[in-house]
Amino acid sequence: MTGFPRRPGWLVGLGLWALVQISPAAARNRGGEASRHGVSPGCISRLNHIYSMIKHYEHHSGTNTFPTLDDLAGTTRDKSAFLCPDIPPSNRRAGGTLRTSYMIVNNPREDRLAVVAPRDIAIVAEVSGRRDGTRLVLFYDGTVSVLGRPEFEALRRTGFTRSGEDVAPGR
Repeated sequence: MTGFPRRPGWLVGLGLWALVQISPAAARNRGGEASRHGVSPGCISRLNHIYSMIKHYEHHSGTNTFPTLDDLAGTTRDKSAFLCPDIPPSNRRAGGTLRTSYMIVNNPREDRLAVVAPRDIAIVAEVSGRRDGTRLVLFYDGTVSVLGRPEFEALRRTGFTRSGEDVAPGR
């Protein structure tokens, strides 16, 4: 018998590969949305790296605290992960001892966010917008989105969540 192998293991592998390729996170992080806004893949890649560092920190820290960018910077020698090449040096800010293009906007471990899905919790955003007003925002599920000025301001007003509910601190 020729043609297909007896065990369709290759078919299962192909199916898994296809699922990964069409997953929402993969689609949002691929840069199609970002390239329409003139965002370089380097900035998205750096936010993906920051997300990996956050997950690593949460897993290995032994505490229930969410890391600061300074905490994350202490885990790597490569500080370029904290600098988006699209953001001019004059628009970067010093956060503690670190010069960065990003800011932590939420602690997803706060009680007020316990009812909010990770895909709706913004955790890191660019400090300043681009010329067109867009900013990259990293969500707690690892997705990176390009938000225009109105969307970013709406996100800020709701305590950096997309849940549709106002879960801002003190409200």
